[in-house]
Amino acid sequence: MKTDSAHYWDKYFGGVLLAAILSLSGGRSAQADTAIHPTIHALSADRSIQAADLAPLPIRQTESNLPPTHLSQASPTAPSASTGIPPEAIPPGAFLLNPALLNGERISNVIIYLENPTSDSDRNQQLQRQIAEAFVIQPGDSYSQLFLDKGLQRVKQIKMVETAQYGLYEVQIPGEVVVVLSVRLTTEILAPPQKTGLFVTGNWREFPNLYTSDRATVVAILKSGFSSFSSNNTWFGNASLFTAGNPLARDPAGAGTYTWFDGYLEFGVAGITQIDTVPLYVYGGVSNIVSTTLQPDLFESDNRIFSGIEDLYGGLVYGYRTDSSRFGINLSAGRQDYRISNGMLFANGAGNGGDRATILSNPRTAFDNTVIGRMRWNDIRLEGFYLDPDELPLLDTRTQYVGANLEYDNNRSLQLGLSYITVPQSDFSYFTQTDVFSREGLNVIYPRIRLTNPFGLNGLWLQAEYAYQWNNNFDMAANAAWGQIGYTIKDLPWTPTLSYRYAYFSGDDPDTTAFERFDPLLSGGNPDTWIQGANLVKLYQNSNLITHQLLLRLRPSQRFDLALQYIYLIAPERNNLGGTQALSFLDSSEIGQEITLTARYNFSRNFLLYASGSIAFPGAAIQQVVGDNPGPWYFLQLSFLINF
Repeated sequence: MKTDSAHYWDKYFGGVLLAAILSLSGGRSAQADTAIHPTIHALSADRSIQAADLAPLPIRQTESNLPPTHLSQASPTAPSASTGIPPEAIPPGAFLLNPALLNGERISNVIIYLENPTSDSDRNQQLQRQIAEAFVIQPGDSYSQLFLDKGLQRVKQIKMVETAQYGLYEVQIPGEVVVVLSVRLTTEILAPPQKTGLFVTGNWREFPNLYTSDRATVVAILKSGFSSFSSNNTWFGNASLFTAGNPLARDPAGAGTYTWFDGYLEFGVAGITQIDTVPLYVYGGVSNIVSTTLQPDLFESDNRIFSGIEDLYGGLVYGYRTDSSRFGINLSAGRQDYRISNGMLFANGAGNGGDRATILSNPRTAFDNTVIGRMRWNDIRLEGFYLDPDELPLLDTRTQYVGANLEYDNNRSLQLGLSYITVPQSDFSYFTQTDVFSREGLNVIYPRIRLTNPFGLNGLWLQAEYAYQWNNNFDMAANAAWGQIGYTIKDLPWTPTLSYRYAYFSGDDPDTTAFERFDPLLSGGNPDTWIQGANLVKLYQNSNLITHQLLLRLRPSQRFDLALQYIYLIAPERNNLGGTQALSFLDSSEIGQEITLTARYNFSRNFLLYASGSIAFPGAAIQQVVGDNPGPWYFLQLSFLINF
C-alpha cells in the first residue's frame, strides 16, 4: 500500500478481509457531492475499472500549456492529519477507510480535487478530465489497491502534476467507498518520474512499494489483526442444545463468561505491468495467511494455529476509449474474491473456524478457484463467472456456481442490476418432513435497484433487491426481498445518518407442494449488511426470516465513528427444518432482538482500533425451546488492526 493511503476496518467480529483484483464488478450509483469545492470534479456513477483507461493517455500537457497558478486569498488549509489531503476536499461526515482492509466493496464516487487550481475554470475542467483518465478508477469499481496505486502513478506522470495522493472514505451508504484524489499542480519543468520502491532505492521507508516505474507496479501485502472477544451467557446458557449437530462445536462454550484471543498475519505480493505499448496489462498476486485462536472460543476449547494460501490469481486487462465511448475486457482466474452488490448472495468465498481458527475474525475470504470475465461498454457492464468456494473440509458441500451479472448506471442517481446464478454441482441438502433434496440444479434470478439523492434530496437513498429461486430437479419456489431507506443530515454536528431496512427470506410451508425455504448461498458481510445480529446470527441464518433493522451512525471526526443498531428477528413459518437443529420446529414466530454499539478509531494511517458490544434478547421461540427465559446474551470485542 502507498504511504499516502488511508486506513480502515469495516468487518465486524474483527474481520479483516482481503482486497483482490476485482475490477468491473458489482456497484451502485454515485453520491451527489459535487458542490464541495469549485475545484472538485466528481465522477458520478461511471461504473467500473476501465481497461480502456489503462491505455496510454492521448495527450500529455507540457509546462507551456499550464496557465499561471491561481491561489485563493485565504491561506491554504492545513492537510488532514490522517492522509495529508486538504479537509475541504473531503465530503462532509466522511469516515477515513483503510484501503487494504476492504473486501470487494464498491466505489460509489471518485472526487478529483485540485489543491491550487488555475484562474481559468475551463482549463481546470480540462485538467480534471485528463487526471481522471489517467487515474483509471471509476465509480462502481470493486476496490483494488493495486489498480489504485497504478492509477496514482499514472497521474504523477502528467507533466503539470507536482504531487498527488488519494484517500478512501465512507460517506453515506454503509460499506461503500468514496475515493478522493488530491492533486497539486506546478508550472515548473519537472524531470520525468524516476523508478521508485524498496528494490530500487533500498530505503525501507518505501515499503510496501517494492517497485514502481512508468509501466509496472509491484507492492507488498502485509496485514495483521489482534482481537480479544468476551462472551457471557453464550448460547443463552444452553450450548449443548443450540450446537447439537454442528461438527465445528467440539467443545462449545457454556454458561458464565468466556474470553479468548484471535490473531492473524497475511503477507504476499501483487503486481501489474503493461505489455509493450498496447493497452494490454497483465496482473496477479499471491498471499498467505497464518491464523491462530488461543483459549476456548464459542465452539472449541483448544488452541489452534493454521497457515494456508489466500490469494493466488492472475489476469489480463485490455481496452480502448474515445471521446464518445469506452470499451474494456478483464479476464482473471485463480484464488480471489468475488461479490455481487452488498453480499446478500455472495460475500465470503472461504470458510473460517475449525482447524483454520479465527472463526470471528474471519480473515479468509478468497474462493478456492474462479474464472471471471468482465466486459464494459459505456454505462453497461456484463460479467460471467465460475466460482468454487474454499469451504472448511468438515463442511465441504462441493458446491460450484456459474452465472452472469448485468448492470446499468445512468451516470447520475440510478443503478440497476440483474443476475442469474445456477448450481451445476453440489452435495448440499434441503430437508422437509418427508423428503431430502439437493442444491444441485438450483437457479436464481436476482434484480436490484438503487436511487441515490432522488427527488433532489441530497442525503437520501433508497434501495431494494429481490431474489427468486427454483430447481431443475424438483418443485422449488423460494424468494427473498429487502428494501431500505436512509438519510444523512450533512448540516448537523457529527453528520448523523439514520436508516431503516425491512428484509424477508421465505420459509417452507409444509402444506404446499413446492419447497419454499430460501437458500442464502454465501451470504454475509457485516452487521450493517447481512450479519443480522452479532449473537443471534449464530443461531439463525438468512432463511425463513423477517428482520427490521434500525441504524444510527454518528461521525465526530474523520477518525472516529459510532454506530447504534437495533434488529428484530421474526420467523414467517413455524417449520424451520434446515436451520439450527434445536429450532427446527418453532412454537412462536418471535426469534429475538439485539442491540449493538460499535466504535472505530484511526490512530494513524497504519493502525485502527475497533470496539463492539452486543446484547441479544431471546424471543418466545428460543425461550420455549429452553423452557424458561435464559436472560440476555452479552458479547464484547476489542480489535487492533495493523496494515502496511
